[in-house]
Order: sequence, then C-alpha cells, then structure tokens
Amino acid sequence: DGRDGDGGGDVRRRGDGTGGDAVAGGSAPAAPAVAGSEPAPLDGFSLGPGAAATAPSVVPKTHYDPAEGRSVVTDFLRSHTCYDAIPESGKVVVFDAEVPLRLAFYALVEHDLHAAPVWSAERGGVDGMLTTSDLIDVMRYYCAKDDLASAFAEHTIASWREASDSPDISWRPPEPVVVHPERSLLDAVVLLRDCRIHRLPVIDPDNNTTLSVLSHWDMMRYLVTQFREERPLFNSTVEELELGRAADVAVAADTPLIDVLSHMMAARLSVVAIVDPADGTVLDVWSRRDTKFLAHDPSLESLHMAVGEVRAAQVAGGHAPHTLHTCSRTDTLQSVIEAFGGTQVHWLVCVDDDNRCLSVITIQDIFEYFVGPLGSAVPASLASREGGGGAGGGGRGG
Repeated sequence: DGRDGDGGGDVRRRGDGTGGDAVAGGSAPAAPAVAGSEPAPLDGFSLGPGAAATAPSVVPKTHYDPAEGRSVVTDFLRSHTCYDAIPESGKVVVFDAEVPLRLAFYALVEHDLHAAPVWSAERGGVDGMLTTSDLIDVMRYYCAKDDLASAFAEHTIASWREASDSPDISWRPPEPVVVHPERSLLDAVVLLRDCRIHRLPVIDPDNNTTLSVLSHWDMMRYLVTQFREERPLFNSTVEELELGRAADVAVAADTPLIDVLSHMMAARLSVVAIVDPADGTVLDVWSRRDTKFLAHDPSLESLHMAVGEVRAAQVAGGHAPHTLHTCSRTDTLQSVIEAFGGTQVHWLVCVDDDNRCLSVITIQDIFEYFVGPLGSAVPASLASREGGGGAGGGGRGG
C-alpha cells in the first residue's frame, strides 16, 4: 500500500536528502507502477542464518504457554520502530483534498492501491485517508438514487466528506491518525487496533513529509523476515487458539452485491467468503478492496448482480487477482503467520474437510491475538515477567 502511484515521489532511507511525497492533482499523468517494488518470497518465521548463535540456550520442551509466545512477539514489536518496517525504496501517493472523486478512485485502481493519505491545504498536513471503504460508502449512498456518475462529477474528496455526514457512512476517526517514524511497531499496532483502522501514514514531523503508509501486512512481513526464535512457541493450532471470526463471515454466491457490501460495513468485515448456496462449499472471497474495480462502472449495474457472478467476471477478465487462500483448524499459528508473510493476502478462510467455511482469519486477528483485543492491556514484556528471554532479530539502521 502506498508504494507506487500517481506522481509519487521516491522515498529512500533518511539521510540521503531524497525523501518526499507528491500531491496527486486532477491533471497529473498516470505513472507506471514499479514492478520491482513487489515483495520477494520470504524465508519463514523461525530461525534464520546466525539465529542459533544469538538465541538463548533453552531446555527443549514439547509445549509452551501461548502467553510466552505473545510476550516474545510484543517484545519484538516494542523494540523495533515504524521506520524499520518502511521499505528501503518505494513511492508514496498523497491526494490533494480538492481532487475529484473520480480521478482519486481511478488512481487507486490504476496503481493497485487500497488507500492513500489526503493532504489538506487548510490543515497544512495529512487529513486522513481515502480508502476503498470510501468508495463503498459512495456506492451505497448513491445506489438508491442510481446516480453514481453525478457523485463522481460533483464531488471532490473534501466536499464528499462534508456531504457524507450520515449514519449510513462508515465510522471515521474524529481526527487524522498518523504516527511518528520513531514510534515502536507495538505503538502502531495498538493505534490501528484502538482507532479501528487498517493503515497508518508515517509522518516525519521535521518537514511534514509522508514517508510511507504502514498496514498490518507491512508489519507482518517485517515480523516474518526479521523475527528469530528457536523455541517452538507457535505450535498451537487455529482451533486451540480460536483464531479468527466465525459469525457472519460467509455469503451465498447468489446474494446481490449491494447486500453483501451493506452487510460487510454493518458487521465491520474486511472480507467475506463466497459459498455455494447448495452445499456451502467455499468458491471465492469478496473483500472491500475488490470494490475498487467497480469504479469504472458509474451505472452501478454490478451492485444488483450476484456477488459470485461479479467476482467470477473480475477474475476471468484479469481485473482482479485470485485471492482465495485457505487453512484448516489443525494448522499451527506458525504456519498461518508464514502464509500471511509469504503472500500479499490479508486473510485466510479456515475450511473443514468438505471445504466448508468455519471462520475467516485476518492479519488483524493475528496481531490482536498478540497484543490483545480492543480495550485490553498489552501483554507485559517477557523480561519483566520472567527476568529474561526475548526475541532476537535486527532492524534497519536509520
């Protein structure tokens, strides 16, 4: 998220004088995506080269208290900064608040972005994010009027936000939520949890520059590539840990898309499993980000079609990637983490032996397992609990 995009400026490691961000305007030409910014395959969430030499000596055990694993991971997040998790090079897109909605959503589609910070000249800084949830809100708001084209033509990002003061519109934080690059990853994870958001602009206050936009996936990838631990702390299964959400996470393939979107917004779901109405087997998934591909259809015709039909057409036409990835209830926490870190998906559908949906596990669920759900206290550090132990691994220098 936020690595490539419309007119984005290069962001490199601080100290080279090249960091910066660009404000996407209505007349800015589309820049090609940078294929080289795609993440490389990951080595895995366990021991890496040299890790055994730095890991503490332990007496082999067959089972560890899950609380110990949570403390080790929170210690790791506590000891690494947001800047550590920023890619060494990339691009950042920032939309001016006065950009027309049509151009903004088209830019998200064109550059495969799911969100971008919004710059307000009035505030003199970032004023929140434009996300695919905003597009869903626009579609739902204008669906009854059957006039999405007018919304795109009439509204800028700023005017839409002013006009959308409605109980039907998604909840937004009352103030823009950003993070300092030197704040810990643990602070960032808790901020995402407590503000009920999925992406966090990293702002350098010295020059008011947007360095990056961190998502749960960015932090998960950093955890997977940098965390080193020789003890089998994460061998508990999905079933044992009760990971994921089981209620209201599946929809029949013949459900109208507009009903699916309304359900997702009401239940605060980022993704739902699409199941066969006859036997309940999982066919695909529909995520909020899939909605952005509908921005090119101001007629809103797709909203009245069956979700399974719309999704199949997207994949068949090459307009959206195939994003169905599954796991079983007997898979371990470690295998789930490795699956998230090794792909760009943000969710796994947990299925039974008959390929029926049991639950949906998101990266957010994994982080909330480690740091606790909304309203709970973050686990204490392992050192404070036991007088020693912890995670190895290194961050990138500044």
